[in-house]
Amino acid sequence: MQPCLSTFILSPFLAVVGNPELPIPDKLEDILEADLNRTPSGKPLESTNPTRVFETTDLHHACRYLDVDRAALFLTHASSDSVNFVSVEDGYSALTLAAMAPDSHFDVSLRLAQLLTRHGASVSLPDSQGFTALHWCAAVGNASVLQHLLTMAPSSCMDLPGANGDTALHRASRFGHADCIR
Repeated sequence: MQPCLSTFILSPFLAVVGNPELPIPDKLEDILEADLNRTPSGKPLESTNPTRVFETTDLHHACRYLDVDRAALFLTHASSDSVNFVSVEDGYSALTLAAMAPDSHFDVSLRLAQLLTRHGASVSLPDSQGFTALHWCAAVGNASVLQHLLTMAPSSCMDLPGANGDTALHRASRFGHADCIR
C-alpha cells in the first residue's frame, strides 16, 4: 500500500492567536504564534537528521488526529523511510505531530511516539522552524513523550537549537513546564 498524497484539512494545531511578550500561553496555538514572531538568533541548526522528504502521507493524518490504530496499519504497509517524511502542508514529521498533542491526549501521543520510534522515526528531524519533536514535547509539557524520546535520541539532540536558538530546555522553561526540565 502506497502512502496517500491526499489533501486533508490543515492541522488543528495551526497558530491563530498569541503574542510572544505575554505570559505562558494556555494553548498550542499561542505557542506556535509566539514561535512565528520570535527573531531568529542566526544560529545554524546542527543536526544529524536524515534528508527531508516532503510528502504528506496517511501516517501524518493519523498522527494529526491521534489515531494509533490507523498509524500502525500504515506502518505495516509503508516503506521504512516513510516514517520520516515531512508533511508538505505544514512541515511536520509524524513524530512531531504526535509530540504536539494537547495535554488531554498525552497518553495517546506516548503510544504513537513509541510506535513511530520502533519503526525508525528520527527524533532529530526538524520542522520548518528548526524545532524537533523534543522541542515540541517541551513546549506543550508532554513529559512522558519527552522522556521516551530522550531514551531514543543521541545525546547531541538535547542541545539542538531551533531556528531561534532555543533548545528543548529553553522551551520547557519559557512555557513553564517544570516536569520537562527535570
